[in-house]
Amino acid sequence: MSQYVVTYDFDPQGRVTSVLVADGWPQRWGADEFGFEAMRALLEQRAAHLAAPAGASADAQVPVSARSDMMAQALGIIRDANDLIAEALRQPQAPPLEETVSDPHRHVVVTLTNGAVAWIEVNQSWLRHADTGAVEADLLTALAAADAAASPAVSGLTTLAQRHRALVQQHDDFRRR
Repeated sequence: MSQYVVTYDFDPQGRVTSVLVADGWPQRWGADEFGFEAMRALLEQRAAHLAAPAGASADAQVPVSARSDMMAQALGIIRDANDLIAEALRQPQAPPLEETVSDPHRHVVVTLTNGAVAWIEVNQSWLRHADTGAVEADLLTALAAADAAASPAVSGLTTLAQRHRALVQQHDDFRRR
């Protein structure tokens, strides 16, 4: 049995590409828990997807010719991260910007705070009687709308995470040769 009420697939940028609701979810999670559990699953699975592969590696296995290029890429990632932080610090302190997006039927409503997914709410009366495929489709539609509404800062951080993961993958590829 899955540890998650929902299992997500992601594209390289961390956007949700598919949603699979766990078989028999009502026996393990109530309708009143579904939104919270879907949110927990999204955060944990997206973080795992965007995380760099585990394990330190020895630079001795990376050719000297590739090290300087990889170091330049790493410094570029650091520079861009610092630029994002500096831009955020230049912004006037304002109350958090909250926005909601949903599927067309408003069965699944996603709340974004400053452009990042902060909450998933599912209409409980609909959920209790909905077909699993309809739940998956409406959840995917609402999350796609949330990804489209993501703030530039969130998108920038996602891009940095992707670049970091690619750099670590490149390093690991050299280790396996």
